[in-house]
Amino acid sequence: MERRARVNIDGFYHRFKTTQATHGMIEFYNSKDEDLPFRRLEFWDGWISELSETMTSTGSIPMLLYCEISPATVRYNKSLVFQKNWFITDINQKQVKEETEEPLQVLSIKGNTEVVIGNKVDYSVEKLNREATKKEKNQIHWAVEINNDKMEYLKDTGEKIEIKIKEEWRGFNIRIHAYTEDIDDAATLEAITIKYFKKNPKISGLTSQPDTTTCVITVMEYVSEAVKGTAYSFDYYLNLYMNTYLNLEALNPLEKLRAVNAFAKDSGIDLNNMEAFINKCFETVPDRDTVQNINNGYPVICVIRRGVENGHCLAIIGYTSDKRIVIIDPERTEKNIVNDNNYIFYKSISKNKTIK
Repeated sequence: MERRARVNIDGFYHRFKTTQATHGMIEFYNSKDEDLPFRRLEFWDGWISELSETMTSTGSIPMLLYCEISPATVRYNKSLVFQKNWFITDINQKQVKEETEEPLQVLSIKGNTEVVIGNKVDYSVEKLNREATKKEKNQIHWAVEINNDKMEYLKDTGEKIEIKIKEEWRGFNIRIHAYTEDIDDAATLEAITIKYFKKNPKISGLTSQPDTTTCVITVMEYVSEAVKGTAYSFDYYLNLYMNTYLNLEALNPLEKLRAVNAFAKDSGIDLNNMEAFINKCFETVPDRDTVQNINNGYPVICVIRRGVENGHCLAIIGYTSDKRIVIIDPERTEKNIVNDNNYIFYKSISKNKTIK
């Protein structure tokens, strides 16, 4: 007769890492009847004293998990009870409590659903299925699931928790779980991760473009302040472009004023001059892989098409785990998360050049 025990392995590992005594149950099944257990073993105040694995390349059982539990109280098939004198839990009282009060369960949690790699984020229990004591709330467990695949159980417990968003989670959605006894009954909150090109970049209060055609100069000022090397101002880049491409030195004062006004209101930076001007002001890298550029710490100056002949300049400063990009738009003066675009201009910036 083959006998099998159904055991939650992840739960064993989690309990092994904690310093709390545990209550659990092991059910044994006959291979000919896997619907009903022929024996049920329950235990209370159990300490996992040893946990190990062995693996062999031969035989019909290639891998074994050895777990040694030392409980104070053991009950077989809800009838036969063995109890040591150092028990903590009175199972008779527990039975009365179970009959009058349903088990505590976390129904919902609250916190940010957009989290930044490297930051710390607060989460808290929003709703429970019933009133709970302070002790019960302090025993609420938390876990983070990464990419629907890996589960990380957190050591801290309680109705509130602070979670550090790890670098290795970049590019993956995460799920925050809060539970009391069984993680299968956990309340879950899903969040996307955001990876910026550097820690805590400036993402609000951006200087708004003063005219409709100065988006490129505004973005250049933002990027210049964000990367290494000597940073230059909006006015410096504006004068540099006009002196370089509008030949202001050859114009009389009235012609110069007209040229400046036309640039600010009508023309802006000519796309044909943009690559040479960006290369004059910045060190750039040729790679057009946004994820790789952001991981390397390089923001991107890009132009998206607007209408038939016109374009609009943006700075790409990050990406999300759901395959979107984070941009700074000088018309909005703050970050925005959008779908990736087809760019008519794209330059990844590594540092400022010293302009002579």
